[in-house]
Amino acid sequence: MGSPARLIDLSVARPEVDARRLAYPIGTDAYMSPEQCDPGASVMSYACDVWGLGATLFHAVAGHKPFATGDPEADDVRVRFPQLTSAPAALPDDVPTEVARVIDACLQVDPAARPLPAEVADALQPVLERLPRGSLAAFKIRG
Repeated sequence: MGSPARLIDLSVARPEVDARRLAYPIGTDAYMSPEQCDPGASVMSYACDVWGLGATLFHAVAGHKPFATGDPEADDVRVRFPQLTSAPAALPDDVPTEVARVIDACLQVDPAARPLPAEVADALQPVLERLPRGSLAAFKIRG
């Protein structure tokens, strides 16, 4: 992809009014917030995107998804979406504390407990400023 990061897939994007009317799960299972997994149970909001960002950041720093893979063929949403019944896996010990705190806050089950998008950016800015510039050697690839 390169830098700066860009949004490349908006296939499930909906106006908020339309998203609130969804009666079925839509998205990439491993990155869907709990309220997206069971649309009749909650109201969709920006907090869904914050949760997805948290899941993406988790995967980026840990090298694996925060939850086990569910059964995409299951009729029971609790079987299809482990994020409805399980806590996220532990992050590696070498993840900076402030990054781990942001990821943990983003992955809160209760949408009201998640940070605002600007709060996520503000919390991560000092971490980004400490990173060396101009060298890919600074990045540790997990896999």
